[in-house]
Amino acid sequence: MLIIYDEQGKIITEQTEKHKIIGQLKAMEVPDNKDKIVQAVDVSGEIHKPIYVDAPPIKLEKLQEQFLKVTQLLTYKDNQHDESIKGIKVELEKINLFIRQNFKESEVK
Repeated sequence: MLIIYDEQGKIITEQTEKHKIIGQLKAMEVPDNKDKIVQAVDVSGEIHKPIYVDAPPIKLEKLQEQFLKVTQLLTYKDNQHDESIKGIKVELEKINLFIRQNFKESEVK
């Protein structure tokens, strides 16, 4: 187990997976970025720099993407006058309204 802690003994993070530590452990504080995550640290130069990559979509974003795809399919079927999907379309709109009312605006795109 790897534990990272500050000089007062407060645990910052811990990981249970095994690590082979080569040399000294280093740390850096980087600003939060909602669209990016730190993948690694570039240690090739004298000043070490974080390497950022796009953050994977959160579960809510994935749910919204699926919702959009289903809504588009239902709209297509509705345009072909498929009567069996009208009730499903109403239920999906209720789900969409629930999501928008129960999550902060910054979480819902």
